[in-house]
Amino acid sequence: IWLTEFGRQVLEHHEPSPHDAGGDRSAGREAAARAEVDPDQVVLEYVAEAGAAWRAMLPRASIVMLGVACERLVLLVAEALAPDYAPIEKLLRPGPNKPPVQVSPLFTEVHQRLRALAALPKPLAEGIDRILAPIFERARQLRNSSGHPTGARVSMAEAHAGLLLFPSFYAYVLDLLKALASHA
Repeated sequence: IWLTEFGRQVLEHHEPSPHDAGGDRSAGREAAARAEVDPDQVVLEYVAEAGAAWRAMLPRASIVMLGVACERLVLLVAEALAPDYAPIEKLLRPGPNKPPVQVSPLFTEVHQRLRALAALPKPLAEGIDRILAPIFERARQLRNSSGHPTGARVSMAEAHAGLLLFPSFYAYVLDLLKALASHA
């Protein structure tokens, strides 16, 4: 069998690949196992749909589903922070006759609250501005530009990059959720 050097590295290191239909969910399950938490089934479904859309040559649909998966992770972190932080609690429970949760202002509060927490282990604290914020903002920007009727195009490469970044982003968020639960 003829393999490229990249293909050989993927096989040797068991890296998830968007080319592998089962890889989308298995990468999420592996991240959850490393963090010793249960994977969020909704996130796994969104990522599986993003991978399926990418394999079907539908980069816009792939990006939209990845954006939704990232937003779901923000909601999970917000839920973990809400009991001890009224501004997040208020945004999560807007009340009757109010619009559903708006993820962008919620993320702003989550980001501020996480930066203020002194109890986070150093790698997680450093990851707030190096991993969480930039990946969420990029996913949100791509989802918004491609998921609204703007006609913005998304390349297969952009969607592929999102699928490659997501497993490590998910692993970071799961580690963050585990740390938040242990300090609750």
